[in-house]
Amino acid sequence: MTGIRLVRLNSTALVWAEGLLDEARTAELRDSLEETIATGAVVVVVDLAAVTGLDHGTVAVLAAGAARLGRRGGRVHLLLPGSYRATVVDAPAMRRVLNRLFPQPGQASSAA
Repeated sequence: MTGIRLVRLNSTALVWAEGLLDEARTAELRDSLEETIATGAVVVVVDLAAVTGLDHGTVAVLAAGAARLGRRGGRVHLLLPGSYRATVVDAPAMRRVLNRLFPQPGQASSAA
């Protein structure tokens, strides 16, 4: 089973995803993040540890969410495959982290 789940506790939210995050899942992820941010979340934990891959659209959605939260003094905590963790507060940082672990076609991986 693949999908996206959202759990909210006060000003913190957990967005959990599994499987392939491609064009078919991007709208669901975008809607979850937008609702979470619009209703006052300050900290969003995005658990991508069970994600097998993601596309440019998913990276763009997560980068936009990080930028919105960062402008409000919030942050995104990423839980990533291989027990990697990262905290981001803007779009460039989100893109760097995600592109390193989930290289896009035509992009060289900087993970070593």
